[in-house]
Amino acid sequence: MFDFPEKIENLSDVPDAFQSLYAEEEGGFQLNGELAAQLDKEPLLQEITDLKSEADTLASQLQQSRLEIEKIEQARLMDQAEKEIRNTVTLAGGSADLLLPHILAKATVTQGEEGAVLLFSEKEGKTQNLDSVLEEMKQNPHLAPAFKQSRPTGSGMPPSSSAGLYTQISRQDQQAVNAHIEEIATGKISVRD
Repeated sequence: MFDFPEKIENLSDVPDAFQSLYAEEEGGFQLNGELAAQLDKEPLLQEITDLKSEADTLASQLQQSRLEIEKIEQARLMDQAEKEIRNTVTLAGGSADLLLPHILAKATVTQGEEGAVLLFSEKEGKTQNLDSVLEEMKQNPHLAPAFKQSRPTGSGMPPSSSAGLYTQISRQDQQAVNAHIEEIATGKISVRD
């Protein structure tokens, strides 16, 4: 873009279309006086400076908004991941409240196509998933008590107060429920979930 300097030494520096705006004077060429007055650059330079400043302010606000959106999105992903972890831990027979901090310490939460994706550090060159992390925790003597025990503990003898009979039967054990229907009806045995 041509800047229309007020005074030039050589007319060939001016594009052909604008050469008629310059008159020959002592020591070079001078821009037409009326046109020169209209080309006062100070207001334009001030406006350009103001626009640049406004653009910088808007860019800063945009960056700050992006950071806030990222924080909100990360919080949403963490909430979604925590719900997924709680459901999986509960289905595995564990205490979600006790195990959640341990699982989150091993996990990285990222955005996937369908929501939060849990990534776990690799173990022995293999990527772990939540189920393998839970199995590892079940084997850890410090974390194993946070899971319901699936096998009986102790000597295998029923407690002496029950006189050889079970006092509770799982609702899912249909065979035991059928075998003790009379005791259930009289209240000697209760059925649990």
